[in-house]
Amino acid sequence: MCSDGYLCATTITTLDYLISKAINKKQAKVEIKKLLAIFRIAEVNSKVLELSINSKFADFENAVQYYSGECCNMNGLVARNIKDYKNTSLPVYTPEELWGIEYFPIDK
Repeated sequence: MCSDGYLCATTITTLDYLISKAINKKQAKVEIKKLLAIFRIAEVNSKVLELSINSKFADFENAVQYYSGECCNMNGLVARNIKDYKNTSLPVYTPEELWGIEYFPIDK
């Protein structure tokens, strides 16, 4: 089994909103339950928000996602637009790049 994958807590609320609008609230709940069974959730707490608001990120939401991962000691971050994550200490991958990574630590 691969190492744990995390989703930022704010991602869950965004997905609930988008799925509810595109399909319906009942289906959104079903899909969120699936995600919660697969992924761990990276917290958004006062430390994450303080780091985010005081960061040099142009986009607050990107900052929250980044610092949520950093505070959980993630090995990296996956984002569609990696240019928004310049000068960060965590490596940032596109979804396509993530598929190309050959090494995933194995939990036994």
